[in-house]
Amino acid sequence: MESFVGYIHIRYANLKRYFDTECSVKKLLLIFLSSCVLWYYIGARGRKDLREPCQFQKVPFSSSVMETLKLEKEVKCNVWNSFVYFDNTGHLHLNHSAIFAAGFNQSQITCEYAIVLMDGFHGSKLVDKTILTKPTYVPNDFVYVVCKTLNRKTVYANFHYNVNTEINKRELLPDTQDQLNIVLLGIDSTSRFLAEKQLPKTLDFFENTLEAYPLKGYTRIGDNTLPNIIAALTGKTLVESVLSTSGYPSLYKEILKRKYIDCFSEDWAPFLPPHLVKYPNYTHYLRSIVVASKQSEFKMFQQTFNNNTFEMQDEKLCFGNNFKHNIVLDYGKQCIEKYKNKRKYVFMWVTELAHHHPEYLSLGDNDAHSLLKWMHTSGKLTNTAFVLFSDHGSRYGTLTEHEIGRMTKNLPLLSLYLPPHLKSRYPHIHRNLKYNAAQLTTPFDLHETLLDIFTQNFKEQIDFTDNCVLPRGISLFRKIPSRRSCYDASIVENYCPCYSYQPINVEDKVVQKSAIFIVSKINEMLSKSPFSCKTLGLIKVVSAKIQRIPQNSNTNQRSSVRYVVVFKTFPGYGMFEASVEYSHSNEAKLIGNIDRINSYGNQSRCVSEQLDIAYTSLRQYCYCA
Repeated sequence: MESFVGYIHIRYANLKRYFDTECSVKKLLLIFLSSCVLWYYIGARGRKDLREPCQFQKVPFSSSVMETLKLEKEVKCNVWNSFVYFDNTGHLHLNHSAIFAAGFNQSQITCEYAIVLMDGFHGSKLVDKTILTKPTYVPNDFVYVVCKTLNRKTVYANFHYNVNTEINKRELLPDTQDQLNIVLLGIDSTSRFLAEKQLPKTLDFFENTLEAYPLKGYTRIGDNTLPNIIAALTGKTLVESVLSTSGYPSLYKEILKRKYIDCFSEDWAPFLPPHLVKYPNYTHYLRSIVVASKQSEFKMFQQTFNNNTFEMQDEKLCFGNNFKHNIVLDYGKQCIEKYKNKRKYVFMWVTELAHHHPEYLSLGDNDAHSLLKWMHTSGKLTNTAFVLFSDHGSRYGTLTEHEIGRMTKNLPLLSLYLPPHLKSRYPHIHRNLKYNAAQLTTPFDLHETLLDIFTQNFKEQIDFTDNCVLPRGISLFRKIPSRRSCYDASIVENYCPCYSYQPINVEDKVVQKSAIFIVSKINEMLSKSPFSCKTLGLIKVVSAKIQRIPQNSNTNQRSSVRYVVVFKTFPGYGMFEASVEYSHSNEAKLIGNIDRINSYGNQSRCVSEQLDIAYTSLRQYCYCA
């Protein structure tokens, strides 16, 4: 949760912008609010450092981390030939050659399909079961197909999809040079550092050939996917979004108002941002079959006449006989292709690829590169803004056991492509994006940028003055002031990338005291939970460092010291990182969250699987009794 001081700051910045986005408010309002903020500023000693201009820390590279990112074995999905397929007109066909290759002739099996629909937000259902004997038009995007032999033995089961434009009942308008399409490709748990190592073809083509803009100071504002994606989609914090009673967020109002088609493809059933931002089901929404695939009655496999069975090899990476990330990309590609010159908002989000294993990210390099190359060569980028981004870096796993992994997890990938005609007509956008590449930016800024694209707000605006209170979100089309601090950008302390560090001996008494203090805080949380979690104990401190805070020449030296400690606990061998600050009175204070940096597997199996906001964070701490 934000501190009250942070909340006041955010309310102030938002209210000020409401009256005048160019930093000139009515004097009485400014004096009153400035007095309130100043009063809290004086009392907020622990947050004084957040107001300093950002000085990005240098990331020390170690060749040993590259061993962590190597695939130990070949990873692939069990490839089998599909017994049915969709053509470009939405007709479902029997694939006679695939059936024959499996050892059957057409008279030996019967294939039946059913349309897959959402059943609430967390379920799917089958309707209109139909035996497939000839090419048949399907008035929907998704079907589940089952093929059986004459003795009723199932030899094929799989989901199939096809973007059917007749589902859309809204009027759509054509894209133009000013009313651009927006395509977002997000990859969970991917820092800029990780993307450079694991997606070399994609980044080289995107940022060098297509001249997309890398935003290397892009910083997360929350721990996991939800707060960071919510901020990008709505411009709000997670709490603000949940408590909002204002209906659809502005981004989605623009989608409907400006007559865009909307497509969303994802690969992880618990993914909740569209639900939390109060947006109805997308017109084209891959979630239908993603949710269905998790229901026990829906299998995906093929069996030959000789009883050779092909099943999914890895349910995290595979969807039937294909990689999940390929399904996400292909569904998005179909939306782009089928709606041709119409306005399009296409959001593709790949969760499973790198979420638990950063080394798997390399499996998506060729496919992401192919999508971008296809869009380029086919002219699909002519009137399109394309965003390649992530929510945060690797939060746990082998990469975070390295210093560089822990340092870069706060700096997710963000790169933005704009069509050349837009940059030539508005050269200040090109100039500002080049400048902003090295500035502190956040998902709130991405949201403002998307709004500018939707509303055709491309004209040059006045730069922020030195005495202006900066808004929380600033469009990337504007020049981000170099004086911007983590506090200005609503980045909490332990996600702020602007500090420098100095290593310290792990046997230092204060370091050991800090680790014990942090473990006690974890146990305090667990003791108040409704779950049966064991009390944790300290095994050892893995690493420690002192955090040096950048100082203004006009400020006095800090009277407190901050330690960043990485340690292991028992039972479960959990590895955690947290910051502890000591004031001049030697009182310990936990700064920010306690982050789990190695995988917890099924250790937290007693914690609810539902993404209840109140209990989400407990999974990383709880070792179930």
